[in-house]
Amino acid sequence: MKRCTRCGETKPLDDFGRKGDRRRSHCKTCVAAYYRDYFARNPGKYAEHKARVAANRQRLMNNRVWRFNLPRETLETILSARDGMCWICGESPGTHIDHDHACCPGTRSCGACVRGVLCQPCNLGLGFFRDRTDVLLRAVDYLRSARPRIEGGSSD
Repeated sequence: MKRCTRCGETKPLDDFGRKGDRRRSHCKTCVAAYYRDYFARNPGKYAEHKARVAANRQRLMNNRVWRFNLPRETLETILSARDGMCWICGESPGTHIDHDHACCPGTRSCGACVRGVLCQPCNLGLGFFRDRTDVLLRAVDYLRSARPRIEGGSSD
């Protein structure tokens, strides 16, 4: 738990952004409110901010072209497939390119092992399960078998 120096509320650490290896002193809600007010007072600064975001998006695209060893057109096709949504859950925007780590264990991909685009939670889930389908299937079986026990439990 941490206390926000702006609103004074004590909140969980996850409510504070990171600054290097430390947490920021203002909670995410206060930071968002600050920037909303700042950009409302300074519309020109908002245009500059959007230009920087667009430039960073281009830099990110160039990094993905290099890291995943794909032609730009192929990468754009992968990113736009399924309307830009995660290929697993379909509920969140796909922001992480997924590839088979068994094929390319280093930091770069050969390009042939790219599987799709995932949201961060789905990408982390596959990573935590180390791409092992046997463990994932056991997890599915567990979820299916545990649900009736939880729903049918006694209420004290």
